[in-house]
Amino acid sequence: MKKIKLLLMGLLMFIPCIVMADVSFSMGDYKNGSIVISIGGVEEETLGSLSCLADNDAITECKVNYNESYSSATGGFIATADGDLGYITLTYSSSEKLKDVTISLREGGGNVATKTITLPANSNGTTTTTTTTTTKLVFSSNAKLSNLTTNVGNISPDFNSDTKEYVITEIKDTINKISFNYNCSEGSCEVRLVGGSKVEGPTVYLNQGKNIVYLYVTAENPDHSTTYTFTVYRGETNYNSSKLASLSFGKYELSPEFDSKTTSYELTIPESITTLENFMEYTLEDEEATATVTGVDNLTSDESTLTIAVTNAEKNETTTYTVKITKEKEDVDIEVIKYIDDTVTFIGEDGTTEELSVEEFKEKYPEEWEKIEDGTYKFDEEGNIIKAEETNGTVTSTESKFPWWILLIILFVLILVIVVGVILFKKKPLKDDEENVEETPNNNTQTPDEIDSYDEEARLLSEDPTKEVSDETTEMPIENVIDDDYVEPTDETVDIDEALSDLMNNKEYDFKDKD
Repeated sequence: MKKIKLLLMGLLMFIPCIVMADVSFSMGDYKNGSIVISIGGVEEETLGSLSCLADNDAITECKVNYNESYSSATGGFIATADGDLGYITLTYSSSEKLKDVTISLREGGGNVATKTITLPANSNGTTTTTTTTTTKLVFSSNAKLSNLTTNVGNISPDFNSDTKEYVITEIKDTINKISFNYNCSEGSCEVRLVGGSKVEGPTVYLNQGKNIVYLYVTAENPDHSTTYTFTVYRGETNYNSSKLASLSFGKYELSPEFDSKTTSYELTIPESITTLENFMEYTLEDEEATATVTGVDNLTSDESTLTIAVTNAEKNETTTYTVKITKEKEDVDIEVIKYIDDTVTFIGEDGTTEELSVEEFKEKYPEEWEKIEDGTYKFDEEGNIIKAEETNGTVTSTESKFPWWILLIILFVLILVIVVGVILFKKKPLKDDEENVEETPNNNTQTPDEIDSYDEEARLLSEDPTKEVSDETTEMPIENVIDDDYVEPTDETVDIDEALSDLMNNKEYDFKDKD
């Protein structure tokens, strides 16, 4: 068990050496009483504690001080990034010269950096004699740039270290990158660019159109930083435009049709409109521009002028659009339904019922008020209108309009009655003789020759009613017929009309004598 513990302790002691393998330390010149320690080749990792040693006995203390950005740990510190790790301060007390002194920076038991420095001396060639002298290095907190330029485009406004936002334009679409050149205002600073499609050092590759580029500046004291923002346009852009992109007034049309380059227009509106706020709409070519609108309301005269002044983002250009407004009398499409207690009730153009005082109604609908005033519109005791409609110059009074839906119902009923009547009329009743025929079936089955014979007999009877026709085709005188069984004929005569009627209806008639 002890062997395992010793092995683990050995590994733990060996780890810092492994970690330190890729870490590099360096020391700067002695300045303002201290030496800056820089560190490189690190990621976030825990390192062993640092110490320093001076080879001069006059130096009583050599101390390592970590920057606030590095976290202290038990027996060491946590390194998070490359840069200045901290500083070394020296405390010395001596009357002898202090000139070239070798300072060794150590991690654990070994040196990681060594530097020979020259300590300052007084004017007579001897070092300052003090019992204790400790000076802390002061890092610059200035995170601003003293100047900035680009290799392409136009920066607006001109660069100033205190101005944080800029726009860069006039870059052709064929140019796909921009480089920034800059200097720190004080001491050393760290600059980092972000934006576009990608960044390589001070160069930013641009997308087509609008690009946002951020330039981050970090001071020597990492607690202080500044961000500059650049809006970079590659290709055509409406940035800094002082023009309108669109202008409209609802259903009322401008003359001529809107064009951003045209600044003068005319507009005709109904006489009753006193403001354009509810339906006037416009957009700016550059959303950073500003617009000032005058003459949009209080439109009481027959003619007025509306102006829209557009000022660009840089406030150095203004374009003014003017609209000449003319009012015209309109055909008012409202229906007055009641007038009582100085209040007029009417159905508006949108079909809703509205109420206005006499003064408001008179101002908005002067022609309709005239009809109330001159008695064209008449009202009953409760204020309901007794409609007065003008038709071809004559006035007809009715209490109200006949509802259109009742007219439709009446028309539908009339059409239905006509259709039913026609159907019933087409059904003809049976004739008496047709009913008789159906009741008494015809049992005669005659040939066509027999029917023709009967027709001939009927014709002869019609020529000479007194003449009897026998069944035979040969006529014989009555007196030549001698028969013992002869029977004197009766006085019965054939009714010709009846015979003809039977003939026509039944196509047959029995002309034989009846017993």
